[in-house]
Amino acid sequence: MTYTHSYRHSSLVSGVSPSHTSHHSTEQQLPPQHRSILDHAKYARTEPTAHYYSLSQQQRLRKRQFGRQRHPSQPSPASSPPPPPSGPLPPVTSPTLSEATTIPPAPTSLTSDPNLPQNQPNVTLRNFPYTPPTGTNNSLVIMPNITIAPGLVEIKVGLLLPYSLPDNVTQQLTYSGTSAIRLAVSEINAQQLIPGAYITLVLKDSFNGLDAENSGAAQAIFSTVSLLQTDGGVSGVIGDVSSALSVQSALLTSRLSIPQCSYSAGSTQLSSKEDYGYFFRTIPTELMFPGVMLDFVVSRGWKSVAVFYTGDNLGSEMLDNVVDEAAKRNITIGFKRPFWEMGTGSDVGLALDELVQSGQQVVLIAAVGVPEISLLLEAVRKGLVNKSYVWLAVNQITEPLLGENATLTAADLNGLFMFDNLLKLHGYAPYEQFLDKWAALNPADYPYAGQRDISSNEPQAYSCMMVMARGFANAVRGNWTALHQLSSGRLGAQLKPLSMNTNYVGPGGPMVIDENGDVVYANFILYNFQHGQVVAIGTSYSGVFNLTSPPMYYDGTYNTPANTAPLRVLNPKFGSAIGIVIVSVAGLSVLFSLLTMLIVIVYRNAQVIKASSPLFCCLELLGFIFLYISTVMGLGIPTSGLCMARPLLFNVGFVLVVGNIVAKNFRVYRIFHNIYVTKRVIRDSHLLKIVGTILAGNLIIIAVWFIKTPPHLQQITVPDFMSYWACNNQRGASIPFFVILFVYDATLLLVATFLAYKNRNVAANYNECRQIAFVVYNILLSGCLAMPTVFLPAGQFMTKFVLSTLVILFGTTFSLMFLFLPKLWELFTQIERTQQTRAANANANANGGSGLGENSVDGFIYNGAGWIQGSGPGAVAAATAGNAGTRGTSGGGSTGESVYLSGRKGSVGTLDESKGETLKETHMGYMGVKFQSRYLHFLASWSMRRVILYPTGRYFTCFELVRERHLKPPPLRR
Repeated sequence: MTYTHSYRHSSLVSGVSPSHTSHHSTEQQLPPQHRSILDHAKYARTEPTAHYYSLSQQQRLRKRQFGRQRHPSQPSPASSPPPPPSGPLPPVTSPTLSEATTIPPAPTSLTSDPNLPQNQPNVTLRNFPYTPPTGTNNSLVIMPNITIAPGLVEIKVGLLLPYSLPDNVTQQLTYSGTSAIRLAVSEINAQQLIPGAYITLVLKDSFNGLDAENSGAAQAIFSTVSLLQTDGGVSGVIGDVSSALSVQSALLTSRLSIPQCSYSAGSTQLSSKEDYGYFFRTIPTELMFPGVMLDFVVSRGWKSVAVFYTGDNLGSEMLDNVVDEAAKRNITIGFKRPFWEMGTGSDVGLALDELVQSGQQVVLIAAVGVPEISLLLEAVRKGLVNKSYVWLAVNQITEPLLGENATLTAADLNGLFMFDNLLKLHGYAPYEQFLDKWAALNPADYPYAGQRDISSNEPQAYSCMMVMARGFANAVRGNWTALHQLSSGRLGAQLKPLSMNTNYVGPGGPMVIDENGDVVYANFILYNFQHGQVVAIGTSYSGVFNLTSPPMYYDGTYNTPANTAPLRVLNPKFGSAIGIVIVSVAGLSVLFSLLTMLIVIVYRNAQVIKASSPLFCCLELLGFIFLYISTVMGLGIPTSGLCMARPLLFNVGFVLVVGNIVAKNFRVYRIFHNIYVTKRVIRDSHLLKIVGTILAGNLIIIAVWFIKTPPHLQQITVPDFMSYWACNNQRGASIPFFVILFVYDATLLLVATFLAYKNRNVAANYNECRQIAFVVYNILLSGCLAMPTVFLPAGQFMTKFVLSTLVILFGTTFSLMFLFLPKLWELFTQIERTQQTRAANANANANGGSGLGENSVDGFIYNGAGWIQGSGPGAVAAATAGNAGTRGTSGGGSTGESVYLSGRKGSVGTLDESKGETLKETHMGYMGVKFQSRYLHFLASWSMRRVILYPTGRYFTCFELVRERHLKPPPLRR
């Protein structure tokens, strides 16, 4: 199954030999059978003939028709229309914008009939029945042989095409298009589509065959000016086949408000209405290709593509369109790179090298013409057209790639995919009707006609003429003055692109023109280069893509390759070196935690364990186990479940460790800072309430976080064909939750530090100040070491993973050791001491000894309870009597008159009654005092403070004596 491709020119065809001359036809050179050629129109029951005239011959014909020659002083017909005919104008038969035209249904099958002949590009130049003379001032007029009534107005339409360009493809596109336009003109004149007027074609060669070097923009401008200066001017222009030439000619026609239509120029530059306000076309632009190309990508299941685009306006517009269409289809642009930025291919090699580094293997070329060809040639040279890569190109470009001077072979392009305009709409009623009329023409008079098939853009050329004629009829609307303004080229204001929307449905589909002069609907065909043959494998009709046969790739198979190169996953596995280290450290630590938990349960009645609360110790150990398990979860490729389980387990483990420290120290603080507590008992129920409250707050934050922005599994690609899997949240929406959780955990850590500091002076069995200080230090140090990993780029995944994992293992392991190794050491020491005491008591009992000694109750009372003293004068007197023998007196005072009051300035000395010195009565004792914060009432504490009472002054003071270690409490008096 094959399709004939359409032709789209984005630049002037090069490679013309200067010595080659094309065949030209004038009226004198034409054979007699070509002087009068019938325009076959059996479908219209008319057989008008057409004659070819040079410009001078046309003027002589007009003199014969109108009977006299106009004097130079008389106004020309272009400026002064002849008087209207006596009879009324024929009725308007063309549809208007308000008329409703039924669009025929889309064809049920857009596949080509294999029995139909397929025109291949010519291998040699052909002799055509007409060719406009070359030169700036020469043109050829094709005038229909109809009965010219005095009231009919001639409407001249110029055909600005490269008739003499010696290129097979261009000649086929030019002459087949001209034949289709002539067919349309025959219908227009036979049906009187423009009431009161007929159309004459003025053919102008836009290529100067005598001077190959002057065949570009300059020749296009000269030819356009010459065409517009034709006797009486032209009312419209059709051409050019090349976008580069159309840009030049359309610039002039738009300045003169003359509509111009092209059936093959697809450059997006022509869409600018600031410069080309009167230009429109019947062929899609390049901007419509990315949509169908990405439809093919979706059909293959590919999720990402690489895009090459030229560094000009067309490339930028095509890239923007690719990005927009890819977003609609949920396709990622994995790599995009401009090339041809300096107008040469010097940067093509560097762009292809970057493609290799990106790992993308499905390549979309958003370029046309020479840049696209150069990119593919360099890709073949670098070996990038292989079984791993898939190349998607715009237009059917095998001919320039495999031309006479090309160095490529058919095998080099195997599996290439090319997207082109779909012209053969078999099964589509307007197209089938066009083929019937096209096959009825004589190919000797109408090149490339006479068969029920098309060779290039004939439907678009036919539609160009029909759309323009119907736009003329709609603008005139039976007005005689408007008709003559149209004939003289002065009706341009009403002939802009939007005015060409007349609900016309042609062989190429509905001709709906937008404000930029571009068609809204487009049809495409997908070609696949298979073993040296261009095979059509899919179509897209008005945005509906359909594969008619399976695509073949470079290796000759039909197995769809991956859209990216095989990537090496960086996530460490359990069996890797770093995985073995992590599992070993975490496993040994978990085993140590389990053994410690067993010891705590077995020796739960031991003094050191009981003081720390066995339940508290088990919860702390469970938290350490959770932290180690969350670290091991970081190995391997995560799943969606692990993305939620790992952070949840890590936070629960952290809260269990720090929260139990806070709960236990808070209970110790409340007990040892209250003198009225008679029992030092830490109940487990209080501990569970505190830990449960702290844990619930943490879980609520995490739950809301996961509900609002649940973590999702994502593969992140890094250079050198590597990638890693990570659990990512929506970055912007996750920041508030991360900050709240961080502040919550940091506050918990600060509270633990504060309570440890406040409990630094309690009994040793209950004092964990030093251990908690080490734990806090390790957590802070771990946080400082882990902080740089947040700012590491995505390419440093292994550095980030190793550093963060080592920090967690370091902080967790050392915190575990600092908290429980001292307890275990003290526990085994107490066990050993108890065993020794039992052995000593057993020996003493065996020897009949007494157990009294320093540890007896009397010793405890004497050594440790000396601070219990009475209050009142007796106590002071006892202190005075006790110190009378050790302190001397000065002066004449006696020892009985000296009084020693510790802590009072001037309380020891001799009273001088002559100076009015007297002895005041005081009482000293201890009293419970409550210390309470102004804002944190739950941290209130009770403690014993020394109180001095002055009865005579009726006041008392509370102060604490400076401890003097060399002073001992006075002995008790018997």
